Amino acid sequence: MSMWAPYPPCHSDGCSDRECCDHGYKVAWPELVGMDADEAANVIEQENPLVTILILPKGSIGIDNFCCNRVRIYFNIHKKVAVMPWVG
Repeated sequence: MSMWAPYPPCHSDGCSDRECCDHGYKVAWPELVGMDADEAANVIEQENPLVTILILPKGSIGIDNFCCNRVRIYFNIHKKVAVMPWVG
């Protein structure tokens, strides 16, 4: 399972926005805001098997580069998704 994975190598296939990365898979999940972070990760894994999921506390600082193979799930103190997850 990809939850709590180490930071993945970046693959952007020459893309600079998430629409370019879809490859027939979903790239944004607004409906997951408020859901348990682990459950949200399972949904994302089912809907886009090309990404590595990082589950992080809201406010975490990471590398600010665009990657087609990465989705960050930011959670609040209740471990609920606090920000819309999206490829990038």
